[in-house]
Amino acid sequence: MMNKGEQPQAMETYKKQILESFNWVKKNSSKGGVYAASKADVSINMIKHGEGKVALFVLRNKTGEIIAPNFGRVQLGVKESRVYFLEDKDGFKLSTSKGVAKNKYIRPSAKGVFEEFEGDYKLKHDDFLSLYYIEKEG
Repeated sequence: MMNKGEQPQAMETYKKQILESFNWVKKNSSKGGVYAASKADVSINMIKHGEGKVALFVLRNKTGEIIAPNFGRVQLGVKESRVYFLEDKDGFKLSTSKGVAKNKYIRPSAKGVFEEFEGDYKLKHDDFLSLYYIEKEG
């Protein structure tokens, strides 16, 4: 049986184990929808880049400010049918476009990671991990 002080520590250890099991996509990584785009919080599109394609994350409805309120940078964690957003000062910068300043963009250079996630998504929150995420259906 655990003491009161051991329970929070055990929970934090468990959370850490879960986070360590993610496929975190970081800058310079070489790892190789359901909603209408206008109503989606996050859209992932595959765009041509050089000889191949890369993912373009479009963050709408103030999603950028929600997932990265302090640094404006995130890491992307892939776990099964979900993509998690972790604010990180060394992560991908949330960029803006000159014509559409209210939307933010992320263009990670991870080949073969996000193709199956192409689509439009509603932003969700994992209360246990305290992370925002998107989830593909089916």
